[in-house]
Amino acid sequence: MTVADDPARAALLRRGLALEYATLGWNIAGIIVLAFAAVAARSVALAGFGLDSLIEIGASTVVIWELSGTGEQRQRLGLRLIGYASGKSDKAGGPEAGCHGLLPCPMACWMS
Repeated sequence: MTVADDPARAALLRRGLALEYATLGWNIAGIIVLAFAAVAARSVALAGFGLDSLIEIGASTVVIWELSGTGEQRQRLGLRLIGYASGKSDKAGGPEAGCHGLLPCPMACWMS
């Protein structure tokens, strides 16, 4: 029996995909509510929170893509995409590097 044929692994993958689809749906519903609330309240903070939800939607999409395929390379690429979406880059010195992986950020460098 190979790892791909393992029924326990298949059940865990189904459960993981179901949870990730639920998370994706929740985030999409949340961003719609936040968009209306931000416009109604004229709140930049609510709009910013909604933009954060866009990052979560992107990360959920990558996780779904990652779980639906196989291979170590796909897993590594998926983790890297999630890292870039959250503003972290392994090329910039690890998770604590902040926005350094995406944009030149002299203020963040100066402040850290």
